[in-house]
Amino acid sequence: MDLKDFFSTISISISFFFLGHSPTKIWAQERRIWQRITPAIVGIREPVGLKQELEELKAGKRIAHYGSGVIIHPEGWILTSLSIINKASQVEVILSPSLVLQGKVVGKDRNLQIALIKISGKDYPFIPFGNSRTVRIGNAVALLSNTYHSLSRNRQVTITTGVISSKHLITGEQSPYHGTFWETTAAINPGSFGGALVNGKGELVALALPLLSKRTWLGGGVPVHQIQLVLPYLKKGIQPPQGRLGISVVQPGLISPKKEVMVDEVDPKGPAAGILQKGDRLVQIDGFPIHSLHDLDKVL
Repeated sequence: MDLKDFFSTISISISFFFLGHSPTKIWAQERRIWQRITPAIVGIREPVGLKQELEELKAGKRIAHYGSGVIIHPEGWILTSLSIINKASQVEVILSPSLVLQGKVVGKDRNLQIALIKISGKDYPFIPFGNSRTVRIGNAVALLSNTYHSLSRNRQVTITTGVISSKHLITGEQSPYHGTFWETTAAINPGSFGGALVNGKGELVALALPLLSKRTWLGGGVPVHQIQLVLPYLKKGIQPPQGRLGISVVQPGLISPKKEVMVDEVDPKGPAAGILQKGDRLVQIDGFPIHSLHDLDKVL
């Protein structure tokens, strides 16, 4: 199947992105979007010995040494899932069966379970960030990934579709992941980790990650507004600090009936400088209500 036929096929399955338009306009618009963004999906492979790979195949184990990545900048910055990288400092980046580059693992964030890779060169196709803060439960998304080595085997990006089914706030006490985590009905299969969850405009709204629970069949991902906060650290090879607002707070509710958290001081050099001030009440952060110091601690 060539790319033209491939895009024609997938356009039928994801037409719900553009309800309200004629079928001809829908298909033409989808073709333009997918043709623009699918080249930004790459395969990521952790170099392992042939012997180890053959042993895993023989044992029927799911090989965890390959997955997906998303080019987010024309200079070759790539986001992927930390589950693929493990302890590797170098990985293979598969742009096509005939084009495999060496990628340097520049940064890792163990809170969000993501990694940042850099390949040499410039003018790469990339997927722009969308506004993940506006995404609601029930919104449609599509997952673009290197499922089952589809880039190497079939010269194509695999696309599945679904909706955002739920949002969870995960703390470090529950799992290695720490932050907001989305679940989606878009199918996530071996090789999908590190793939792009995009909206109807072809913008990146989340990065696909392994499920945090084995008791659900849903896929999951980290929203990009969280990734954007840690990117400056990842580019410098620094483990991003856990959430910090640069404020001190008090809870008047401890001595009054009100369930609220109030800003007491603001660090003039902190992230909240110029945004918050003494006396402000914190109502919610990232969509999660703040009624107590415990709520604030969980969000951060």
